[in-house]
Parts: sequence; C-alpha cells; structure tokens
Amino acid sequence: MVIRAFSIILLALFIFFSIPCNADQFSTPQKSETITKTQRDTILLMCATENPNYDIVLAIDISNSMDVVLSEWKAMAEKTIDIAQTGDTLVLLRFDANTKSPVIQEVQTERDKELFKSNVKKTATTRGWGTDIRRAYWQTLKTLKEFNEGRSRKGEPVRLQQVVFISDGDDLPPDNSPFRNPGSAESIEMMDLISDAQKNMRINILPIGMKFENYVPRLRTIKTEGSAKPGDEKLSKELKEFMEKLQDVLNRQYSAGIKEDKETVPKAPFDFYINWLSGHFELNEKKAPPSKNPEVKRYSYDVVSHFRKMKVKDLVATGTYSGSGSGTIPKGVQLSVNSLAPGGAGILSWYIQFPKNWSFTAKPYQGTVDVELTGMMEVDVETSPANPAEPKKVLSYTYPFIPKKISLPVSGTLPPSIELFIVTIGSLLALLLGFMLYMFKNALPFTITLKTESKSQAFSLKNGDSITVGGGSDFELAGCSIQAVSLKRDGRAFYISPLKEGVLTDAASAGPKGLPVSFGQSFNLNVEGTYYAVQILKGDQADTPPEDAFNEMPTGDDGGEPFNF
Repeated sequence: MVIRAFSIILLALFIFFSIPCNADQFSTPQKSETITKTQRDTILLMCATENPNYDIVLAIDISNSMDVVLSEWKAMAEKTIDIAQTGDTLVLLRFDANTKSPVIQEVQTERDKELFKSNVKKTATTRGWGTDIRRAYWQTLKTLKEFNEGRSRKGEPVRLQQVVFISDGDDLPPDNSPFRNPGSAESIEMMDLISDAQKNMRINILPIGMKFENYVPRLRTIKTEGSAKPGDEKLSKELKEFMEKLQDVLNRQYSAGIKEDKETVPKAPFDFYINWLSGHFELNEKKAPPSKNPEVKRYSYDVVSHFRKMKVKDLVATGTYSGSGSGTIPKGVQLSVNSLAPGGAGILSWYIQFPKNWSFTAKPYQGTVDVELTGMMEVDVETSPANPAEPKKVLSYTYPFIPKKISLPVSGTLPPSIELFIVTIGSLLALLLGFMLYMFKNALPFTITLKTESKSQAFSLKNGDSITVGGGSDFELAGCSIQAVSLKRDGRAFYISPLKEGVLTDAASAGPKGLPVSFGQSFNLNVEGTYYAVQILKGDQADTPPEDAFNEMPTGDDGGEPFNF
C-alpha cells in the first residue's frame, strides 16, 4: 500500500508540474475581462468562416453510481446531436473501470444523427462501481489525435474539438490500472497527449461533475457512494444547468443562440475560440545566414498562416535582449511583410549586436532575447442588399490574434577584437619608431664639415656637443687670434653663439639658443676687422672644393659665358 500511495503521489506531482496552467472555464469565476457583443460575434463568425465543423465527444461514466442521472444525460446527448451540423464528427465514449470502444459517426445526413442517437439510447450503466477516468481521458485524447493526424495526411484543415465529459467517479485510477504507475507506457503517452492538447489549444473540455485543471481531470466534491445521495442531486443539477447553456457552449455560428441585452459579455467562454483561431498562425525557426562578424548573432523565423479563408494584417514585431554582454537589437525585429493572405508566409528576422571585446581574452555572455509578434485576424463577409439592384457589399471584421512570443536563450563568447591587436601592434611599432628616431636624433653621433675658402674640417658631434671656431679653436681660422664663436648640436639642429661681442655679423637674428644654421648655409664673422665666411655641410666633406671656387671661374674676354671644362 505504501508503494502504491507513493506512486499516486508521484503521478500527481508529475502532472501538476509538467503542464502549464490553463484556466477551467467552469471553475469559480474571478473578476473577468469582458468583450463587446460585436467582438463576440466577430470571433464566432471567424470560426464559422474558417472551419464550421466540430469533433464532438460525449464521454459518459456508466458505472453503477451514474444510474440516477443516466436519463438526464441521454436527454443532454440527444440535444447535442440535434445541434450537430453536416460535416461534424460525433464520438460516444462509455467507460467505467474499463473503456468501451468509441462509437464514431460522421454526420452527413439526418439519418446519421438518428443512428448515433440509437447508440446513445442503448447506453446503460454496469453493475460495477469502479471508474478509471484517466483511462477514459487517455482514450478520448488518443481518438482526437488520430482524427488530427488523419486529416493532416489528407491536407484537411484542423477542427475545433469539443469534449463533454461527465462522471462522479474518483479521479484516482483503480488498483489494476496502468495509470497508477507514472512510468507506465500509458501514463507517459497520456502526458504527451495532454501536453499536445495544451500546446495546440484545439480541444475544449466541457466537464460535468468533474473539473479539468491544466487539462488534467479532477473530481469535484460531489462523489456518489450510492443512489439517492446528495451528490446525485448536485450532479443532476449541474447536468441540467449545462443543458440550458448547451447551445452557447457548442456555438459556432455568430450570434446564433446567444441572447443578452447587455452590451458586453464575459470573455472567458470565448478564449477557447480565440486560442483555436490564433493557432492557425505560427512561427517556425529557420537557419539564419551566418555572420562574419563575431559580435553579431542572427536569427530568422518563418511566419506562416494556416488560414484557408482569413487574412492576417497589421503585423508588428518587437524584440529586446536582456543579459550580460550589453547586447542590443539595433535595427529592431524586421518583417518581410506586414500582412498575409490565406496560407501566406513571410520572414521574421533580427540580429543582436554586441560591443567589441577590447581585451586580450575571450569574454563570455549570456542572456535572453524576447520577441513578440502582434497583429489582427480579418474576415471578409459579402452581404446582399435588400434591393437586388444594389451591388453587394463586403464587410471586414477584425480581431487581434494572441501575440506570438519567442523567448530564446543566448550565450557565447566574444573573441578579442582584431582591432585591438591592430592598435596594439601599431602602438608598439610607433613606440619602436619613436625610439629609433630619438636614437637617430639624439643618441647617435652626427658628422658635419666646416668649410672656408682655404680649408675644410670634419667633426663628429653627439647631442649637446659643441666646437669652437677662431684662433686656438677646434676649427682654426687663419690670421685669427681669438676664439670667436661656438657651434653646438641640439638634436638635429645647430646653433652659433658668439664668444666675443661683435664677432657674429648676424647676431641680431640669434635666438635664446643662438643663431640657427642649416646645412649648406654660411655664417659670417668679423674678427678684428677681418671677415670670414664659414659654411656648414652635412657629413664628412673635408676634401670637397669650396663652392665659391666655381663662381670665381674666369669668363671670356668679352665678359660672356664662363669657360666650359
């Protein structure tokens, strides 16, 4: 017993945490949203336009305890059959501790309805008291899935599927049921079926005596242990209330069978229809073109309409990135189209831009991108005017589909930016070049030549070195008895400074460092009335004849052109 109880708890927990919440339309109502009667009519009109046919399943508990309400159930079933339309599929599923083979009837004529009614009339309770609701529910979902797969293979449209489920049985399976074990093949398959039902939102559960939380059956507090109990009265009352609004809950034609004087109606009963309609429009991930830029991640989705008769318009997409890495969606989410014809398709795309990684190590990032697509469903209805001579009018009705949302995890690493390496290498080269220039300009010795008409002499000067010019100097001037000037190297420049006042004829042009001289220039000295012109040359040119010698070549007797050598 301990192991069995533990298995039951595991199954309950597994079901509870595996399926997202979907409100039971027959649960205790909270303060709900409302829609206008026009919006309600538009929703039903869209359903009727797109596909007016239903799959209707009548699932009935035929265990002995249901005997007191069986006649009322038969009346409800016959009323349901009466409102079925041509093209509908009716399914009768009877169950107790076991599930009987489903009776399936395609409705093409009134005779088909009568044949199905005859099966309903033959329904009787069994002598047993056990009820395996999970097995019956599993069989119901399996049957509907087989319908869907068969239509998909034939290319037929999906349908709305209504399930009327009535029972007063225990929601826990009997001892011998495979649904006692959460790991059984049947339990696992049922979880897959429930997950599919929740995802596609095309199955609407209409429970009596039961409640369905997250598409999982739960028993109400009306369990019947025998006949003529208070629970029977509650179940009977609930069945009668359901019969009164049967036309409403199985409605498919806009405005048909719904009568209110109020301008607004509760939205909750129509959420199922909105979900079904919105399910015709989907996003499918596709392979996005790769980006050569490691800071860019691209995404692409196909936007597909499965509507056969309706359009989708006013499509608007938004997206945000949240997480590390400071990613953004700089151009937003792009849509190749803003409307879709029936069966049309488009492309939804965006990219996330991350800043460059200005470091020498890879930088990880992790976050989430959230994209939302909104828009309107539209159906056109051609109306016939009262006057046949007037042209027909086409009226358009719109209603927003449930926003399509994408939430994708994003993670990766940003490699060091190649620009960082380029800048680093460039900076190192600049430093090296600067160092070489510094060495060339300041540290390395530099050779110059001082030259007069009568002599030339080469000197090797380091930065800051100086030489004297005049008598008793580094560069001797013939007939000069004093040191006249000094020549100093300052980097790649040279300056003349007088050692005696008045000897430097261009002293007026001298700056704080002295008179600057360039290669090929001469500076003039006046030493005790004798004039000297000293030229500064680059490199060792000590053997080069003075340039003025060429200017003093003799000319012809007539003073014409110089002689040619």
